[in-house]
Amino acid sequence: MIERIHAFRAGLQDAVAERRVEGVHGTGLFADSVREVYDLNYVRAETPGDADALAGETNRLMEDFFHTRVVVERPDDASADGFRARGWTVTPHLIMAHTREPDRRVDTSGVREVPFESVLPARREATLGEVWGDAEIASLLDDAKRLIMRAVPTRFFAAFADGEIASYCEVRSAGGVAQIEDVNTIERFRGRGFGRMIVQHAVDEAKQTHDVVYLEALADDWPRELYAKLGFEPLGERHFVTRFPHPLTRLRIRTPRLELRRGIRQPPLRGLDHRKRAVRVAPAPLEQPGAGDRDADVVGEGRLEALEDAVRGVDRSPAVLILPVAGHRDEARLEVGHSSRSL
Repeated sequence: MIERIHAFRAGLQDAVAERRVEGVHGTGLFADSVREVYDLNYVRAETPGDADALAGETNRLMEDFFHTRVVVERPDDASADGFRARGWTVTPHLIMAHTREPDRRVDTSGVREVPFESVLPARREATLGEVWGDAEIASLLDDAKRLIMRAVPTRFFAAFADGEIASYCEVRSAGGVAQIEDVNTIERFRGRGFGRMIVQHAVDEAKQTHDVVYLEALADDWPRELYAKLGFEPLGERHFVTRFPHPLTRLRIRTPRLELRRGIRQPPLRGLDHRKRAVRVAPAPLEQPGAGDRDADVVGEGRLEALEDAVRGVDRSPAVLILPVAGHRDEARLEVGHSSRSL
C-alpha cells in the first residue's frame, strides 16, 4: 500500500511542476508561476543520502529562491539529525492510510460536494486568520491550488452551518488511490465537530471508487489523533526540510504592480552606489511559516549589521529607501512574498 501511495504522490508532483531540474542527489520541482509557495517549489529526494551533499545541491538548485526546501520521501533519523545540525528545520509528515472503521460515526447530512469557486471565500478567511496571512498570499495559494486541480482530478467538500461553509477539504484521485487533503475548519466554527464530519464524509465518498485512501498529518500536531479515531493508521513518514530566511533580513517593498521582499542570504551589501534604484518601503509583519515550521536561517551578525547600516544611512522620509537592485547573488535580492501553508 505504501508504495502505491508513493507512486501516486510522485505522479502528482511531476504533473504539477512547471519546471524540472535533475540533480545528482535529488530532482528540483518548481512552479515558477507561484514560486513563493513553498510546497510547490522544492527538491525531491527519494532517499535521504548524505545530508551535506543533499543540502549543497538544494542550495545550488534553489539559489534564486527566497526559501530553500528539500522533501525526503523515505527519510531516516540520521539524515534528519544531519539537517538539524546544519540549521535546517525538519518537519515530519505522517502518511496515514484508512484501514478500519471510525470509533464512532456522525451525521454528515450537512456536507455536500461543491465547486472550487464556492470554497474561495472560506479559504480566504482561513488564510487571513493566520499570522502570516494577507490578501496576496490568499491569492497565491488559490493559484497554486488551480495547478494541482489541472494535474489530478480533485473534488471539494464543504460542511455548512447557518448557510455558511464551516469546514472544507478536497479529495485527489488517480489509479485507485485517493488523497484527502487541505482539511480546514474556519476558526469561528471550531470545537463543534465539523472536522470529524468533513473527513468522515470524504472517506465515505472516496471508498466508493478507490481501494487506497490516505492523508498526511504533521507528526507533532493534534489532528493525527483525530485521524486515528477515524480509522487512519500511520504507514510511514515524509520529511519537509526547510531553511527559512531570517525575519530580520527582510524588508517589505512595495511597487505600483506587486509587493516584493528583500532578503540577504550571502555576504554583506556592497556600496549603495552600485546600481541604485528608489523603491517605496512599508513595514513587514513577521510572517510565521506553516504549522510545525517555526525555525529560520542563521544569518551572520555582520550581514544584519550591514543591512541596518544601509537602512540608517539613507533618507527614509517619506518612506523612500535607496537600495541596490540585485545583480549578483552576493547582493540583496528582491523576491515576491511567500507562504508555506500546506497545500
